[in-house]
Amino acid sequence: PDFCQLPKEAGLCEGLFTKWFYNATANHCQKFTYGGCGGNANRFDTKRACKLACKGILLSDRI
Repeated sequence: PDFCQLPKEAGLCEGLFTKWFYNATANHCQKFTYGGCGGNANRFDTKRACKLACKGILLSDRI
């Protein structure tokens, strides 16, 4: 999906939420800190959800 090509975006708020985004350059999902509001659609609660949405496959669940 197109949203998987978006860069990670922490958002405008100052919360500290661990989320995942798909790094299209590196071709894998990575953790980042989300502020809690704003941001974009390339943001997932789990690595598994990121992989399912952006890679369509599940490889290893290793972090």
